[in-house]
Amino acid sequence: MRRREFLFWLSAFYLNLPVWAKDGQFAWLDLAQTNKFYGENAFGRIGSLAKLITATALLQTKAISSEQIFECRQTYKNYNCQIAHGKINLEQAIGFSCNVYFAQAVCKLSFEGLATSFQQFTKQSLKFSGGQIQDYALGLHKNLSLNSSQILQMFAMIARSNNYLVLKQGLKLAVRQGTAKNLDRANILDISAKTGTITEAKDGPHFESWVAGYFPSENPKYCFCLKAKNGTSQESAIPLAHHELFSRKWF
Repeated sequence: MRRREFLFWLSAFYLNLPVWAKDGQFAWLDLAQTNKFYGENAFGRIGSLAKLITATALLQTKAISSEQIFECRQTYKNYNCQIAHGKINLEQAIGFSCNVYFAQAVCKLSFEGLATSFQQFTKQSLKFSGGQIQDYALGLHKNLSLNSSQILQMFAMIARSNNYLVLKQGLKLAVRQGTAKNLDRANILDISAKTGTITEAKDGPHFESWVAGYFPSENPKYCFCLKAKNGTSQESAIPLAHHELFSRKWF
């Protein structure tokens, strides 16, 4: 057995997570073939994927610096994290998807600054229709809805550019230690990625989730995204994406 085949097997065995491909809508871009699109074009609110747009707006408007520290004590106003992340910077806030960091940081950001960043990535306008800026910045508002093709184009922009260093570092951290750490524990594909979970009101709490990214982290050749119709990113999107990524031969 070749080393790469062994590592593929080892990664799948280590995770030992159940997957049902029919519950996930997987798509990818081949960056070498002029962004040729493959797979299913899902649509919905993007949840914490929006933090990449927000981070860009914060930096471009100079609302904060990349080394700006905010303390996460698990709760800020109506916005919560599963754990208290402590004092972290922007790169760490992306990697660990810290709601409290972003909820505090965007107090210094105008809606116009966020809308400019949204249009930069998606080529469409972001309309303000009430609510707190945090709801938009964290991807909770219904206006923060995209399809798979738009998400892939956003990640392709990040992957190819030298202008998003902090975002790239945060995406790599997410897979090494953060919210996407179960995606590629053996670091076989050298993935950089971001997760996002959305709560839908359907006869009680109902979760949908995303994971999107690119690989290899250096000189990326592919972008991918998966929307899970049921479950959080940890329960569904990550194991489903792992299954999709490691059931194909990429190189």
